[in-house]
Amino acid sequence: MAVATNKLTPLKSAVAGLNQIRFPIIYLCFGFDCVNVGFYVEALGPRSNFDFGFCSDSEKNGFISLVSRYLSGEAQQVEWSKIQTPTDEVVVPYDSLAPIPDDPAETKKLLDKLVVLKLNGGLGTTMGCTGPKSVIEVRNGLTFLDLIVIQIENLNSKYGCNVPLLLMNSFNTHDDTQKIIEKYSKSNVEIHSFNQSQYPRLVVEDFTPLPSKGQSGKDGWYPPGHGDVFPSLKNSGKLDSFLLQGKEYVFVANSDNLGAIVDLKILNHLIRNKNEYCMEVTPKTLADVKGGTLISYEGKVQLLEIAQVPDEHVSEFKSIEKFKIFNTNNLWVSLSAIKRLVEADALKMEIIPNPKEVDGVKVLQLETAAGAAIRFFDRAIGINVPRSRFLPVKATSDLLLVQSDLYTLDDGYVVRNKARQNRANPAIELGPEFKKVANFLSRFKSIPSVIELDSLKVTGDVWFGAGVILKGKVNIAAKPGVKLEIPDGAIIENKLIFPFVELDIKYFDLGLPHRDATDDKVTVESAEATLKYNVAIKCATITPDEARVKEFNLKQMWKSPNGTIRNILNGTVFREPIICKNVPRLVPGWSKPICIGRHAFGDQYRATDTVIKGAGKLKLVFVPEGEEKTELEVFNFKGEGGVALSMYNTDESIRAFAEASMNTAYQKKWPLYLSTKNTILKKYDGRFKDIFQEVYEANWKSKFEAAGIWYEHRLIDDMVAYALKSEGGYVWACKNYDGDVQSDFLAQGFGSLGLMTSVLVCPDGKTIEAEAAHGTVTRHYRVHQKGGETSTNSIASIFAWSRGLAHRAKLDDNARLLDFTQKLEAACIETVESGKMTKDLALIIHGPKVTRDQYLNTEEFIDAVAAGLKAKLGIEA
Repeated sequence: MAVATNKLTPLKSAVAGLNQIRFPIIYLCFGFDCVNVGFYVEALGPRSNFDFGFCSDSEKNGFISLVSRYLSGEAQQVEWSKIQTPTDEVVVPYDSLAPIPDDPAETKKLLDKLVVLKLNGGLGTTMGCTGPKSVIEVRNGLTFLDLIVIQIENLNSKYGCNVPLLLMNSFNTHDDTQKIIEKYSKSNVEIHSFNQSQYPRLVVEDFTPLPSKGQSGKDGWYPPGHGDVFPSLKNSGKLDSFLLQGKEYVFVANSDNLGAIVDLKILNHLIRNKNEYCMEVTPKTLADVKGGTLISYEGKVQLLEIAQVPDEHVSEFKSIEKFKIFNTNNLWVSLSAIKRLVEADALKMEIIPNPKEVDGVKVLQLETAAGAAIRFFDRAIGINVPRSRFLPVKATSDLLLVQSDLYTLDDGYVVRNKARQNRANPAIELGPEFKKVANFLSRFKSIPSVIELDSLKVTGDVWFGAGVILKGKVNIAAKPGVKLEIPDGAIIENKLIFPFVELDIKYFDLGLPHRDATDDKVTVESAEATLKYNVAIKCATITPDEARVKEFNLKQMWKSPNGTIRNILNGTVFREPIICKNVPRLVPGWSKPICIGRHAFGDQYRATDTVIKGAGKLKLVFVPEGEEKTELEVFNFKGEGGVALSMYNTDESIRAFAEASMNTAYQKKWPLYLSTKNTILKKYDGRFKDIFQEVYEANWKSKFEAAGIWYEHRLIDDMVAYALKSEGGYVWACKNYDGDVQSDFLAQGFGSLGLMTSVLVCPDGKTIEAEAAHGTVTRHYRVHQKGGETSTNSIASIFAWSRGLAHRAKLDDNARLLDFTQKLEAACIETVESGKMTKDLALIIHGPKVTRDQYLNTEEFIDAVAAGLKAKLGIEA
C-alpha cells in the first residue's frame, strides 16, 4: 500500500535534514525528484571490496523513480470484471509446439542466439549455509551451479555452439561468486556476471533511508527484486555486448530451480513467431494457490499476483478450477526488446512493498518482479509447460525430495522417477531441527524412499535410519525431550497412529505391482502372519479386472486378496455402522445399529467358474476317499454354451460361523438372525440352517434365554423386508455373498459406506483382521494421482486401526492402548457431529447443492480428527 498523502510533509522534512550522512562510501549526491529536496553523503574512507551505499547514477535514478511511483499511489489492484481467461494463442500448450529441426546445424543456429541468465543474488542463510545459495550441494556432491554449468557444457559439446552463462549477483553474493566461478576456467562455457542494483531500505516510521540512521553495513541496503534484471543487464554493458555477438534471446530463471533447463522447442517457437517475451507457466496444485497467474486484461497478457486481487475475490483467485496455471519464473526475453524498453524507461512494473525489521527498526523494501514486465513487450505469450520444469529448492524439505529416489541425475539433469504414479510431488513439512542443511543431512543415515509418499510431517528430535520407506500420509512426532529413532528398514505409512503409539509392525505390500512380482504369494504370507501375530489391519486393495491387468501389466488376473485371506483365516466378518447423530438415516426407522455377520469362507469367493463353449453335459463329481465316486448331472448344454459355477463350504467352517455369530450376539445382548434361501438350495443352504440350529441347541440356547434374546432362521428375502421395517438392534448372520451385499446396503442406509466397521474374527476368537468396509475409491484415487483435491471419508480406515489396536490391547491387557483407541473413535465421531466432515456426508446432510465451505478435503478432515484426538489426550495442537 502506498504511503498516504498526509505522510508526504514529514517525509520531505526528514529527507531535507539529511545534510551529512557519515559512513564509509565514496562521495555521492542525488535528489528526491518526487519531493524536490536533496541529501548528500560525505566520504570518510577508502572503498572496501564492495561499497555499501555506493550507487551509480542509474541506480540513483532507478531508486528515485521507484519511490516516486510508490508515493504517487499507483493502483495495484485490477478491475475483476475485466479479467479474461487467456486463449491457447496467448498461453500456448507445450505439446502444440513444433518439433526442433532434425539437422544439428539448424539446432546450433538456434542455440547460438541464446544466453542463459541465472538469478544468483540469494544467500543460503535460510538453509543454514554461508555464501550464495547456488553453491549448496544438491545431489551427488554437485551444487546448483555445478549442474547449471554441466547442462550448458553438454549443449555446447553436442552441437558445437556457444551458449554463455550469465549470473546476476547481488552485493550479497558478488565477491563469493567471483571466486567460485574460477573453478570452471577450463569449461567450454563462457561465464559472465554482473551485479543488480542496490537500494537503501526505508524506515517505516518516518520514511527516511536507513543508512541515514547510522546503519553503515549491508543491512542498510537491499537488492530490489528480480524485476531489476532488465535495467541492470542494460546498465552493466552485458546487454549491448551480447547483442553485438548476435545473441537474440535470454533465458532467465532462478538458480535454485532444478527444472529450469534450456528447452529447444520453446526457443524455436519464439524465434519463429518473433515473440518478445515468454513466461513459462504450469498447472496449479493445492500447493501453488497463491502463485501468480497469467490473464488477458484490456487486450494484453498480464501477470496477476494475489496482492492485486480484491479481498472479496481472493478465494476465487486461489481456485485451481478457474485459475489453473501459475508463473514458474522461467522467462524467455528478446534482448533487443529489453534494450528498447529500458532506454525508453517504459518498464513500470507493479511495486511490491516488502516490510522487514533490522535491529528492531521496521523498514520497507520496494521491489519489482520480472514476470510483471510481460505486459510491456510485443507479442508476449505464456507457454503451459510440464510440471517437471518447475523444481525449486527453497528449503530442506525440497532438498529431501531431490535427494530421494523420486529423482535421478542424468548428465546434470534432475529427472523424475517414472515409478512414481502420482503426478504431484509429496508435500513435505520438516520441523526446525531439519532447517539447516548440516542438521538435515546428519539426521538421515540415508534419504528415505518416497516413491509412494503423499505427505510427510516431522516434528521434534527425529532421526532416520538407513533404508526407510515412507508411504501414504506420514506424521512422525517425537515428544518434547525424547529422541525418536526410526530404525533401519522401517516402513511407515500412517498419520494418526504413529505420533502417539509405538508399534512393531510387520508390513506386507498388497499393492498390485508387488502381488504380481511375488505371484501373489505375499497375500498368502500376510494371512499366515495374521494367524501368527493375532492382529492384522488391512488397507483397501484392488481385485484386478481386464482393465487393471492391462494398466498394471500384470502376469494374470489375480484373485481377490480378501477372498484368499479370508479362506485362510476361516473367519466371520462383522460389520457394524458408525453412528453420528447429525448424519440422517436413509431408513428413518433405524434407531439402533444392525451388525452384519458375514461368513468369510467359501461360496462364490472360493468358487470355480468357467465358460461353456458348445454342447455337452456338465456334471458334478465327488470322489470319496476309498469309495466310489458320486456323479450328478448339472445341465445338458445343447446350444452355443453358457457359463457354469461350482462352489463349496465345509461343516467345520459353518460351525465356526455359527459359534462366532452367537458369541457376538450374546456379548452385545442382541437377538441373532440367520438368513438363507434354503427353499431353493435345500441341501446347500439347508446345511447352514441345520448346523446353526445344532450349535444353538447345544451351546447357546440357555444363555440366550437367560439374557432375554433369541436366535431365529429366516429366508433371505423375508429378512431383507424385516430389516427395512425394523428399528435395528440385532446381529444378522449372512452367507458370504449375502453378507457382502447386505453390509454395503446397510452402510448406505445408515449414512455412508465410510461409516462402517469391518472386523474378521477367526474361530478361536483370538485372531482378527480389521479393515475398512469399503474398497479403493477409484474415482478419488484418479483425481489424487493427478494432484487434484479429494474429499474421501477416512473414518472406516481409522476405525480399522482402532478396532485392531483395541483387540491388541485386550490380548495384552494394555489399558492405556485401549483408552487411546476409544478416544480415537470418539474424536472421529465428534469431528463429524461438530459439522466437520467429508463431502459424502455433507451431501447427505445438506443435499446435492452442497457448497465447498460445507465440507473438508481429505487432509483437512484427518487434521481435524487429529486435533480432536490431541485434545482428548491432553496434547497441545
